[in-house]
Amino acid sequence: MSTPLDAETHAIRRIAEQYGKHAAILALYAHQHETCPAYAPLRRALVEILPEQLDPREASDLADALIDQVRRHIMIAEYVPEPAA
Repeated sequence: MSTPLDAETHAIRRIAEQYGKHAAILALYAHQHETCPAYAPLRRALVEILPEQLDPREASDLADALIDQVRRHIMIAEYVPEPAA
């Protein structure tokens, strides 16, 4: 991965494989809106669509982990130097 956009795409694909497209999109949007009022409703929607077998606390923790996964992929892409040509 060489750019933050590539990292977002990679993170979304990994989340979508495990939890579906809606969870991946909500995790990305929540990450992108962490500093604005839209964050809480996006995070809440993410918690609500996670597997029903999770209790509310587990779903909340998983939502935070998915948002963090997107953040980590982007941070790694921003700080890892490009390979020398």
